[in-house]
Amino acid sequence: MTKKKLVVVDADTIVFRSAAVAEQRTVEVEHLPSGRKKIYKNKTTFKKAMKEKGYSVKPEEFSFVDIQEPEPISHCLHNIKLQADGIIERFSDADVIFCAGDKNNFRLDLPLPTRYKSNRDETVRPFHLKDARDYFISKYKAVSADGYEVDDLSIILAYEGLHKGKDAVLCSPDKDAKQAIGLKLFDYVNPDKPIVEINEWHDIELDSKRDFKSYGVPWLCYQWINGDLSDGFSAKSLVGIKLGDVGFHTLFKDCKKPKDNLEVVVNWFKDSFGDSFNYNDWNGNEVNADWKEIMGLYYKCCRVKCREDDALDYNEILERYGISI
Repeated sequence: MTKKKLVVVDADTIVFRSAAVAEQRTVEVEHLPSGRKKIYKNKTTFKKAMKEKGYSVKPEEFSFVDIQEPEPISHCLHNIKLQADGIIERFSDADVIFCAGDKNNFRLDLPLPTRYKSNRDETVRPFHLKDARDYFISKYKAVSADGYEVDDLSIILAYEGLHKGKDAVLCSPDKDAKQAIGLKLFDYVNPDKPIVEINEWHDIELDSKRDFKSYGVPWLCYQWINGDLSDGFSAKSLVGIKLGDVGFHTLFKDCKKPKDNLEVVVNWFKDSFGDSFNYNDWNGNEVNADWKEIMGLYYKCCRVKCREDDALDYNEILERYGISI
């Protein structure tokens, strides 16, 4: 008997990308001493132009104003329909659940040195983003996350389906989705890539760009130490250790099973933070923590919830693989 297929879609990327492409962005640069202004495609283009002219850019001499010129919202909504309907058509034999939007994310309250995702506070959001999300939730009956993030919710729902005997496919381009052991992963941003069955163990490799690649426990272990700069957290940065993807490949290259990777992580946190480590959190509080507490903090940042009551306690995964600390 063929299992009923369930497809759960983390659709925030669909909404964001559709809103982002439905506008033209430029930046107005003013040279403050002279008052001269000029519009560039972006800050990178401006810096490149100055470099080509041999000018040394002193940040205090320039101001930048982002300019957004939105297209009609119909362009944005059309793009949303193309992507969402494309997923529905591809998985026409499945029940499809869309997830979009979240609130009250518990990670915002974690005592990190900089608040979770605060690095995005000054980022200009797409003009149509709110209306696009509201439209998507209404049209596709999308469910939203409360208390955690959309990637948590989509994985929780996929696991619920898996535990009910369904053939569960997670549709997501999010890096965190590569942790989801037991699920099948489809990256809708790169639809020509094959669906990946995520196992506990996958080999690690460096791709042509020398970026670290893996899935399952090896990928989780990489994220645990490396963090995610797009979300504004990194254990290696907290302790001031420079470790690139080539270095991570070296760190994990002798690992042959999940337990090996986890033992590398445990030893790295123990050696890096010791029994007493001081830092100031984003609220200005002085924090003294040992390596286990720091390891637990960053586990809560990088690890996605697998069930509604998942406390994200690292002891759970360590005990599963026979590691005692």
